[in-house]
Amino acid sequence: MEKVQAILFDLDGTLWDSSEGVLKSWNQVLEMHPECGRGPITQEELNGCFGLPMTEIAAKLFPRQTGEGQQKMMDECCKVENAYLLRNGGILFPQLEETLEILHREYQLYVCLLYTSDAADDSLRV
Repeated sequence: MEKVQAILFDLDGTLWDSSEGVLKSWNQVLEMHPECGRGPITQEELNGCFGLPMTEIAAKLFPRQTGEGQQKMMDECCKVENAYLLRNGGILFPQLEETLEILHREYQLYVCLLYTSDAADDSLRV
């Protein structure tokens, strides 16, 4: 059996927690769109969306909107979220840096993103 040479990590939910920034930024967008007819997104609602495709998240959070309206809301939410994460980043999980330092002694380490964004690219450079 070949020795493992590298480890591939996902960023959100594995290396850092971005949920606080996502919640703040998405609710900021909602404040600008009272026509959505809903109150602020709760942490519980947001937690129920993680891992879902964006179309399902949009339908779940903005059920009164048309498919096109849902897409526009998600586009705006993601734009504001990316700007927030670019400025503030996420919260690194406990002992992440120490763990990565230990792993890096023996393995090549990589981060995989399911999407690309300026915020993610800049966060990885830090």
